[in-house]
Amino acid sequence: MGLLWIILQAEPKQRPRHLNAGMWVVLGAVLGGRSLHIIIDWSYYRAHFIEIPQLWLGGFSVCGALAGFAIMLFLIAFLGDINPDALLPVITTLSVSLWLGCWSSAYLYGAQTAAVWGFPLRDEWGEIVLRWPLQPVGTLLTILTAWGVDAARARGWIQAPGLAASLAVACFAIIFGAADSLRVDPVPLWRNISPDGWLAFTLAIFAIFSSLLIIINHQRQAVKLV
Repeated sequence: MGLLWIILQAEPKQRPRHLNAGMWVVLGAVLGGRSLHIIIDWSYYRAHFIEIPQLWLGGFSVCGALAGFAIMLFLIAFLGDINPDALLPVITTLSVSLWLGCWSSAYLYGAQTAAVWGFPLRDEWGEIVLRWPLQPVGTLLTILTAWGVDAARARGWIQAPGLAASLAVACFAIIFGAADSLRVDPVPLWRNISPDGWLAFTLAIFAIFSSLLIIINHQRQAVKLV
């Protein structure tokens, strides 16, 4: 869906280049998600080295995928001549897909609750109980954030090339990091934060810093033109 969205938005002559860039972003998500999982569970994969490329056996890091496509997005911005904002559709659909994957795989779920906002969610043992709806809310917030960034760009509020994509990545990372701090599924922790959480907040800081640099550079270029 994201790749098709990119094609429909691009001018006819630019569609092949935008499609190729979008496919690189998807590849970055796959490699990032798989690589972080392997690093975290290296004690297992060191003894089962042949399973590393076998994605169909399972094993994937959500925030590793987020970092993977973000890194690929920034490489495209610096090494290519494509405005990374044009790839906003694919990073949005990838982020939504990650949330839906968490939902379907009973990963990153919230604590049980009897409150009215409780949502029937399955845990990793297959039990369905009312829980804090981290995955549904994360999915909704990601969609609303992407819509807001795209609407701001359409209204001319975001004009600097690359700023929309950088802000979207920052917001997506913050959403994942906030949800990770509320999760109750069993994962390894360091200082009460999982590797996914640490990576999400690191990526958010990096994306915010990148956004500030883009704004400063854009203002400098505007002053030179004046």
